Amino acid sequence: MKNLSIKIILLFIFAFGLLLSLHTTYAGAELSVEAYCQVCIKSTQQEVANIQELILLVKQYKNDPALLAEKEKVKQEEFEQGKLSLFDSFGVNTFQYITYMGKHEQEVNTYLEKHLDIKRQIEDTSNQVKALIEEYETLKGHPTPIDLK
Repeated sequence: MKNLSIKIILLFIFAFGLLLSLHTTYAGAELSVEAYCQVCIKSTQQEVANIQELILLVKQYKNDPALLAEKEKVKQEEFEQGKLSLFDSFGVNTFQYITYMGKHEQEVNTYLEKHLDIKRQIEDTSNQVKALIEEYETLKGHPTPIDLK
């Protein structure tokens, strides 16, 4: 039960990404490694802000689970639109972003080894996301030790 909420969130994010890829296609050039890293940074920064908003909602509506669920649903829809806009601004869809690392792992790792400031920024924001998810889950009554490495 502990990991159920995280699994549901991750499954939702993945399924959402696949659905978005069906609606948004680009015939243009693929992302550069540098652009991919910038999308990654902006995406995780967006995720930090999103989870912070969810935490505020949980604190505000903790005594009204039905209203909390309704408010969370509205926020998730806003977050999805924000993610779409971000990817669109880089000329990619969600599926392209999700699969980029699998296709270009060596190039990305080489780039990050040469640009340690960018690597550190990605690591820092990813760690923020992890900590915020843990806080969110704890507030929701589902404390979970997670490892998103």
